[in-house]
Amino acid sequence: MDVRTLARYPFLPDAPGVVREMGVSVEDLIRSMAYERVRARGVERAAAAVRNGVIPPPALSGEEEVFAELLSYPVARMVVSCTGDRALARRFSVAEAQRASMLLAEEDTGFLLWFAGRFGLECRDASGSRGEVEVFFTDYLRYTVRLRSSDWKLVNQPLKRGWVSLEKARFVRLLENVVLDAVGRDLPLPVGEDVVEVFGAVAGSILGEFQSRRMEAEDLRTGRVSVRLFPPCMKQMLARVQNGENLSHNARFALTAFLHAVGMSNEDILALFSSSPDFAESIARYQIEHITGASGGTEYSPPSCGSLKTLGLCPGEDRLCSMEWMNHPLTYYRTKTRDVSRKRREARKAGSGGDGGSKDGSGKDGSAEDRGGGGEIGGGGGG
Repeated sequence: MDVRTLARYPFLPDAPGVVREMGVSVEDLIRSMAYERVRARGVERAAAAVRNGVIPPPALSGEEEVFAELLSYPVARMVVSCTGDRALARRFSVAEAQRASMLLAEEDTGFLLWFAGRFGLECRDASGSRGEVEVFFTDYLRYTVRLRSSDWKLVNQPLKRGWVSLEKARFVRLLENVVLDAVGRDLPLPVGEDVVEVFGAVAGSILGEFQSRRMEAEDLRTGRVSVRLFPPCMKQMLARVQNGENLSHNARFALTAFLHAVGMSNEDILALFSSSPDFAESIARYQIEHITGASGGTEYSPPSCGSLKTLGLCPGEDRLCSMEWMNHPLTYYRTKTRDVSRKRREARKAGSGGDGGSKDGSGKDGSAEDRGGGGEIGGGGGG
């Protein structure tokens, strides 16, 4: 096995055996001064994955760089495992998969078929036919189950005798999920005290930064926006993001449009999605600005209740949802906000003996809140 190939793709099944043949032990990786550069690169690899969601492709200019890159992967896995955090481990796995995807996009079809074969995929060359490769439908289903877009559904694929035809770019996207499974299957690993002794401090620092970002994302009481007033559908989508799950394209659109409509800034929405495992800031920012009209001038409203049910994004109704007139998540939020405003006015009147509150600005403030926090809901809900 070519070591340079393993340095580019260190999660290949062949890598552990090659490392053993090199005579490198775990003790060497965590203790020996000869591997200090490897440890530094491994920590950098783990930190970049968590901090930016991106691991820069390797610069393999010489033999030393090749071996350092190969060995940095198990070191990074040790660092991630020392955190014991599944969401963080998931983010690392996604970053490794996306790094591999960038590299695989540069490879020829023959290499991609060989690569897929190393993970047991049944696929074959289909050059000159409907696509560049064909993947047997069972493997196709296994590795596209996370891809929620309708154009990945099996019924929408060219299928002949069990073989799904794919162009190279789509095959690479499928292989990205293969890598995601391979990297994340057993993370976080159980680690010994010797590993924790070496990497515990830096792992704690990385985990602290990761948790801080998640806490920032969870603090959504921006202006008049209050999570407790959200409809069940938006609460569920929000909880999934905060738990480190990736949302489907439709769910991201719905949540972004809703948060914008109730008054959250684009930066706050971006901070929320930063806890997603596949977060890439440039892509997320572009999508948010497109949905909110910051880049194209068109503000999109969140889907209606009927559309959310059709998309499978309605988790079930609560009592307010079941009202005959309830047909939109913004109507739900506006109704809840109006109810809170009414209770606050009643409390102020009770506290002032009944003669304050109606002429002291609270009436106007209340009507503004009735419109959904400074008018944002009313404006967003009109479409």
